[in-house]
Amino acid sequence: MPSPRQLAWACVRADAQRTASERADVARIRQDDEAARGVALVERFAAILRERCVTHGARPIARCGAIDRWLEDARRCEIASVQTFAAGLQQDGDALRAALTTS
Repeated sequence: MPSPRQLAWACVRADAQRTASERADVARIRQDDEAARGVALVERFAAILRERCVTHGARPIARCGAIDRWLEDARRCEIASVQTFAAGLQQDGDALRAALTTS
């Protein structure tokens, strides 16, 4: 098994960017229901960040509904570490939304 740091890196990378070993590791982790929910939330969060990244050509927008939906799903996921992360993001909500909606 990879270290927690290696697994976290594999989860935030786009699937197309993962090595064969990383894809296998993530697939193994997904065999556990709770871990699969956690991985799915991490992947969604990373995809939102990639999509909204101005360095990848994203244009400023008025609102980022995807992050609001993600925060709600994370709050209800019943995985303590994800809920804690989401709560921290929610506390910094204005800064998070500004980072995702402005250049």
